[in-house]
Amino acid sequence: MILIADAGGTKTDWRLLDDKQISQFTSRGFNLKTQEFDTYLRELPMELAGLKGISRIYFYTAGLVTEQDAQRINARLESFYPGAKSHAFSDTLGAARSLFAAQAGYVCLLGTGAGAALYDGQEIAERVPSLGYILGDEGSGADLGRSLLQTYLRQGLPADLQDTFKAQFSELNEAAVLEVVYKQPGANAFLAQFVPFIVEHQNHPFVYQLVSGGFHRYFQAFFPDKEKYQGAPFRFIGSVAHLLSNILRRVASGYGYRIDLIAQSPIAGLTLYHQEHG
Repeated sequence: MILIADAGGTKTDWRLLDDKQISQFTSRGFNLKTQEFDTYLRELPMELAGLKGISRIYFYTAGLVTEQDAQRINARLESFYPGAKSHAFSDTLGAARSLFAAQAGYVCLLGTGAGAALYDGQEIAERVPSLGYILGDEGSGADLGRSLLQTYLRQGLPADLQDTFKAQFSELNEAAVLEVVYKQPGANAFLAQFVPFIVEHQNHPFVYQLVSGGFHRYFQAFFPDKEKYQGAPFRFIGSVAHLLSNILRRVASGYGYRIDLIAQSPIAGLTLYHQEHG
């Protein structure tokens, strides 16, 4: 049996492939740069932790940058699932394989975090570092959520939005937010939890401008040489890109970029990829 995982900042999608069927599972998110992998494994739901007979594991995760990162994850997964051979990769390569399979193109990630790379049909040929939610991740769920929350805490939202947000998140105050963001793990996922509110109110002029500004920051950060990318196919993956696709396409067109596909999650494409390529 083959076990495939796509671990993002908010959740992990799993697929178990055997000869007869495909089973799916969900667990909490993971980012190698901000969380401990042993803790993540200990908190897997029983239906995942108790799986037997796994022969291969393909684990794609945010925060994986070096070969040493991959080796560390592989060693822990092979210990956790005895008899399995593990292959750990970055979430960027996972997105590329899901979106393009063996074709070449520009891979764009916009979910809890953000990223971009040139895929040559086999490997990531050129990558712009995301730098995480503190230094980068422009246009991501964490970035948009941070902008919304920052404005709310400073009483800067339009009155109607301020009241609506306060009614929905009445427990939020400055002290509670600072505690989570600066002292607890998973701050990126905490900030990204406000994306559904943003999606619900995306037609509000203030929210539209907030999202549009985030997407402008994305293109300026990840594709700064505008002329270099003209005419090349762009494919996006991630919940933010999917749920706010109308605004994303408008901003992209202003730069002359053509988006020919937006997918919400890599897991379906990764399942097809590994069914065909092992």
